[in-house]
Amino acid sequence: MMSGRCLTPLGVLLFFSLLFNAVTPLKGDVFSLWPFGKKDSVSKALAGGLPVTGLWSEPVNVNGVDLSLELSLLACGIEDCIDFLRQNYPGANFAKNANMFLASIKMPEGGIRKLLFIQMPPPCPVIQFSINLPSQIPNKFSWPTGLPLPSGATPLTSMALGNRNALFGHFETPQPPEQALSEMKASLVANGWQASTSESSSSLGGKGEIFIKGNPPAIMIISLSQKDGQATKGSVYTKPLK
Repeated sequence: MMSGRCLTPLGVLLFFSLLFNAVTPLKGDVFSLWPFGKKDSVSKALAGGLPVTGLWSEPVNVNGVDLSLELSLLACGIEDCIDFLRQNYPGANFAKNANMFLASIKMPEGGIRKLLFIQMPPPCPVIQFSINLPSQIPNKFSWPTGLPLPSGATPLTSMALGNRNALFGHFETPQPPEQALSEMKASLVANGWQASTSESSSSLGGKGEIFIKGNPPAIMIISLSQKDGQATKGSVYTKPLK
């Protein structure tokens, strides 16, 4: 069984940030994903019909649209997944770094399937997040009252996970990351939150922070980034602590 160390609120924030921050056009076909080991055992695994081991699935609401988020485990290495998908579905869009792989697949019936594979340190297996998105997500929605938003920011996405009372928001702001984070921190501190690190300190040029609230107990994680003078993209995730 996967331990609590293998999946944290930071991992969830990372997935949501990647999920709604892809900008490349989508192309290609949908694929069926199966677990497999080394390259020479891929065909055998497919022939055996071994499914991904599902951990949980829960309803989510994205910009007012009801969807489902799934978490699964893969009995393989992430490089094996990458090689198999690229060889068999070259028309799909992929993005990769050292230990993550994001796949965006255009569904034949319409919509987009997004999958994020995360290679965790041993003994944790490869984790797969997946969600099916409709062809269009409404861009007009109510920003959750429980999430801070810097002045002048444009909300891009909101997500509510009802089973865990968690909220996620993704936004764009003309402010540089340090200024936006400082404003958000001031608002949170005034409402009883406490910063748990010094990342928001201007002397460190902070671009993220973890906040804790005691009554009721809750955690909030904020991440901001800016590339080549473009608008700052921000993500914020919060959930109760039990």
